[in-house]
Amino acid sequence: MYIFDALVYNPGRGPTNMLYNTENWQLILNNNGETFGTKRGRPRYLQQAQLELNSFWKRALVGLDDDTLESILGDVLDKRRITALAIRRDQLLEDYLFATAIHSISIRAFSASPFAPSALRAGGVSKNVT
Repeated sequence: MYIFDALVYNPGRGPTNMLYNTENWQLILNNNGETFGTKRGRPRYLQQAQLELNSFWKRALVGLDDDTLESILGDVLDKRRITALAIRRDQLLEDYLFATAIHSISIRAFSASPFAPSALRAGGVSKNVT
């Protein structure tokens, strides 16, 4: 839900109105009336949140290229809103790539340090964790 709200810039949702169906614990996405604005960044309730993209979200965001956005949303959103969504998509992917690179560098730096377990220093454990 957080990735979706960051992508569509949904300022209407917050911690006090996240709903679940208690019979099946299904998440109910409500308060979508202010989505698809032209703002950049994230809604206030997500500004400090660490968003972690899993492989599903990464593939989905990469698949939302500009032509796809235009063909899917062109009849309901104007060009400015589609452009803003594309910018937020790019930012989510950029944040993911940055976090992945930092994590990979951290693992490599740690594995080279004298504090790393000997199996990691000797190459017995994969150092390319992403």
